[in-house]
Amino acid sequence: MKDTEQNALPLHKKFLSAELGSILPILDNVYTIKADKHRYRYGNMYIIVHQEHKKLLLIDAVRDESVQSLKNWMANGYSISGVFLTHRDLLGQAYAPLHEISEDLGNAPIFIHPDDTPKNSNALFDITCAIDIFTDFNVQVHHSPGHTPGSVVIYAEMNGGILFTGDSAVGSPYEEEQYYFERPPNNEENDERLRGFWENVEQRFKHILPLHGKPQFGLNEMQQDYIVKNLCKAEKTKSL
Repeated sequence: MKDTEQNALPLHKKFLSAELGSILPILDNVYTIKADKHRYRYGNMYIIVHQEHKKLLLIDAVRDESVQSLKNWMANGYSISGVFLTHRDLLGQAYAPLHEISEDLGNAPIFIHPDDTPKNSNALFDITCAIDIFTDFNVQVHHSPGHTPGSVVIYAEMNGGILFTGDSAVGSPYEEEQYYFERPPNNEENDERLRGFWENVEQRFKHILPLHGKPQFGLNEMQQDYIVKNLCKAEKTKSL
């Protein structure tokens, strides 16, 4: 396929044709790194680029697909301010012990919610206390317990508002043309906790970017309301 034809493709088709570990631009100063499938859906690791300085904030980028791409950015003069993990499942998917990943990323701190921090872990920082990064990148972290006790959703003010949902909302498979977002499978108690989080979401967002499945962009208020309403539905989510 010619470059001009490739550039004309919608994101989900570019994503499908890209190699694992490829970096794809998705919004101004926001990129995704393609991760391999988990439960039938490809994964997204995200990069937020500071609007004024050569600094990066990473979201869920601890899998081996991300290593070489991030080293390339660092070789071009970028530093990594931190890595935000949206939930503890990423700890079991990390390509190396976390202190080694931090070293690979220029000694960048790795953050997670304290409810998901393993006991006796010295390699993780409390995501609720990353105040300097919140201010520097104009992001907020919202506790969204349910998928795990310490799951979080990250809101970035850039590009009209972005929700990075981790696994608190799962997108439709990249192979499908349609877009939808579901709560991940869970036991009844945890599913109810996650449903309660979405019932209380009032933050407006123009883009929603999950860890697994397709992101969706340029949402109007009616589309936002539809997505949140679906994430609040009383019945349990279908099996993924």
